[in-house]
This record gives sequence, C-alpha cells and structure tokens, in this order.
Amino acid sequence: MTPRKYIKEISHAAAQLFEGLNYYHKQLQSVEIPVFTTNYDDEAEFQRKQKKWLTQNRSRLKTMIRMSKSTLVTPYRKLYYVEQFCKLHSPE
Repeated sequence: MTPRKYIKEISHAAAQLFEGLNYYHKQLQSVEIPVFTTNYDDEAEFQRKQKKWLTQNRSRLKTMIRMSKSTLVTPYRKLYYVEQFCKLHSPE
C-alpha cells in the first residue's frame, strides 16, 4: 500500500478523531462549574450555608452531572472506533 493510498483511507478516521476531540473541548469550555466556598467558623453555620448553596445551585449541579456522564462516554467511544478502524487499515 502506498503512503498516498494509506492517507486517503484513514483521512476520514483522523477527521472523526479531531471532530470528537473538538466536541469534547467545546463541552468543557461551555460549562461553568458551580463551586461552594465559605469560611469554616462553626459546623452549624457551615451546614446552613452549604444547604442554601445546594438549594440555589441544584439545577446547575444536575446539569453538570448529566453533561459529565454524556461527555465522558461519547468522545472515548468515538476514539475507540477510530482506533479500531486504523488498526484494520494500517499497512503491515
């Protein structure tokens, strides 16, 4: 197999790989991660502030969990298929 033919055959797989990486990168950039910060003076005050924060950020936290589950699986699944394609079509 000539180098030109090899590149032609795997170019689609390489494009899919970079498409998946770009998708994952955009997902990471588009999300604001909710963070809880406070002074820890006493346990009761800390618990009150944390409960208030959790209530105010519940929907954002659920969104983060949902997005992390979907974005962690999708790019790696695509990467696995690209890797398998490259193994099948690599010159020996």
